Amino acid sequence: EMHFTKLQADSNYLLSKEYEDLKDVGRNQSCDIALLPENRGKNRYNNILPYDTTRVKLSNVDDDPCSDYINASYIPGNNFRREYIATQGPLPGTKDDFWKMAWEQNVHNVVMVTQCVEKGRVKCDHYWPFDQDSLYYGDLIVQMLSESVLPEWTIREFKISSEEQLDSSRLIRQFHYTVWPDHGVPETTQSLIQFVRTVRDYI
Repeated sequence: EMHFTKLQADSNYLLSKEYEDLKDVGRNQSCDIALLPENRGKNRYNNILPYDTTRVKLSNVDDDPCSDYINASYIPGNNFRREYIATQGPLPGTKDDFWKMAWEQNVHNVVMVTQCVEKGRVKCDHYWPFDQDSLYYGDLIVQMLSESVLPEWTIREFKISSEEQLDSSRLIRQFHYTVWPDHGVPETTQSLIQFVRTVRDYI
């Protein structure tokens, strides 16, 4: 707390300086795989790319060396080096890859903090079924079991199964925070803190 108080002195000068210093973090990390011509179209933004050393790799398809690429990175947590995965909002052509990653990495919870469309621009393709009818995403079948719409977030539960293992299905819960403003931050932290608590209560 003393450190933060010190950063706030002189109209947050040190705080803004510390923030600016973050821009150089990771500059020495290579993103060569993300920049391959075959993979460029899988990136929503050309300046938000996974490092080669921490990117999530999908299983290869038909010996295609680029079929293992998805714009997603492992994030360390308190317990494991690969405890979390951060990924972009799926594109129309990467929705199948998103669900494949969720299946292969045995994901149980998805936290989403963007709107699919913000100020008329698509920020994330609608990568889940609109209703309870099952949809195919590549070789995976996804069915929405429930949807609980609250004022500031929505909780959805999905059943996911593989065409190759129909007798084995898994549940994935999606926590969708629906009031994060485009190019900004929430006016107060109360809503976001409550959302985080809700997510933690489930996991």
